[in-house]
Amino acid sequence: MEARATATERRIVPSVVAAGSRFGRYEPEEERHVKSADIKEDEVLRQLRAAWAKCSPRLYNADHYSYEDTFVKLSHISCSAADVERFSLVLAEFQDEKWFSYKAGIFLSAIVNNGRDSDYVVRTGHLKSPPDSLGCKNRKNLTIIGDVGDWLGSYMAGGRITLKGNAGIQVGYGMEGGEIFIHGIAVSITPNAYDYVFYVREK
Repeated sequence: MEARATATERRIVPSVVAAGSRFGRYEPEEERHVKSADIKEDEVLRQLRAAWAKCSPRLYNADHYSYEDTFVKLSHISCSAADVERFSLVLAEFQDEKWFSYKAGIFLSAIVNNGRDSDYVVRTGHLKSPPDSLGCKNRKNLTIIGDVGDWLGSYMAGGRITLKGNAGIQVGYGMEGGEIFIHGIAVSITPNAYDYVFYVREK
């Protein structure tokens, strides 16, 4: 389990970070070379692909409305931690779709919270556009390897998110509980989340 950051290790994120520094600290991961065709097809992945096709991001509503709609559509699929990690690699198949980043974050959040395990890993380093709203309404222990977009951990009330990468704006939007540990940088943290979001100083 991550050690909770001390007061001296915690930092308030500046509201603006230069674009060049936002993602400059991390080199592209080897995952970029992973091809979705290498992921063995099974019944759970088949169901997740079918559910992806049926879910549409509703950008005219707030995250939690779009999340609830997606969560219901996925309620019949019980994913293990291994299923979720493999599907995060399969997502490369869909990354040229319109609104991919937003849909991917909401979809991954829903399958994690629908899942039967308590600890999950999601990989994003192979994606051209990092997922937005990843960890929406999170209540599990979620480790993200790679960068994320905006609104990490939105509406989160419990659990833990460990980000081994960088984040965009409004980390912890609407957050009421849980913890987010960032092993990287973020463009901004929502003020209501200052007590829940921590930078982890690398040794």
